[in-house]
Amino acid sequence: MREILFKAKQTNNAQWVEGYFFKDGEKNCYIQQGDTGLYYLVNPVTVCEFTGFYDTSVRRIFESDILRVWHSEKPEDFTDFLVYFCEPTGSRVAVSLNSKLEVYDLFKLTLAVRYEVVDNAYDNMEKISEVMLNA
Repeated sequence: MREILFKAKQTNNAQWVEGYFFKDGEKNCYIQQGDTGLYYLVNPVTVCEFTGFYDTSVRRIFESDILRVWHSEKPEDFTDFLVYFCEPTGSRVAVSLNSKLEVYDLFKLTLAVRYEVVDNAYDNMEKISEVMLNA
């Protein structure tokens, strides 16, 4: 069964919270944690949906996560990718954060030697902006 989860940054302390997303009549956005039942007011810009994939450390991969993919057993042989939902194709894809800006289906990246979530775009906007400006 598909697990529909989200994560977003809380408005009061900018900490990430994972769970179920909902809005109230006031246009406020919330994440309710499934295990505690608590809900948190979140910044709607930072809402990221779970892709259904896990990294090699068994952490959930969400949209806007930065995924480090190793191409071999060498520690320095990696590329970082930004994960996002591609509306035209209806699939989760990843764009390389290097000068080539290559786009891959997220599933294909999960076949790599190793891949781990190392950051999120909303925690590292400087890196994302730098890559886009230099592309």
